[in-house]
Amino acid sequence: MQTNIHVGRLLKEFELQTVGEHKDIKMVRLGLAVKRYLSQKSQTDFIYYVAFGKTAEMLSQYANQKGMPIELHFNIQSSHYQTTDQTTDGQSKYQTANVITSFMPWAT
Repeated sequence: MQTNIHVGRLLKEFELQTVGEHKDIKMVRLGLAVKRYLSQKSQTDFIYYVAFGKTAEMLSQYANQKGMPIELHFNIQSSHYQTTDQTTDGQSKYQTANVITSFMPWAT
């Protein structure tokens, strides 16, 4: 089992969306600025995540402020699909997503 943890600051406010065939799944997409502390130079990585269901609702309610420090626990999930548009019909595509499983705001 994998568990990944990043601590950083939210890049911008995000919107709670409803997705799925019946528009019944809550989802948010967000970005985090994560500093590299082991580096000699002050470098920052900009990493993007997705959350679904109750986690998405809670993030939207309690941690939706630009610049807010937050700790994210997530799993890296990969998927494979076939394209259906006219120009690239039938091509195999691979996608990797950081799916948030829990979070902890570091602000009061």
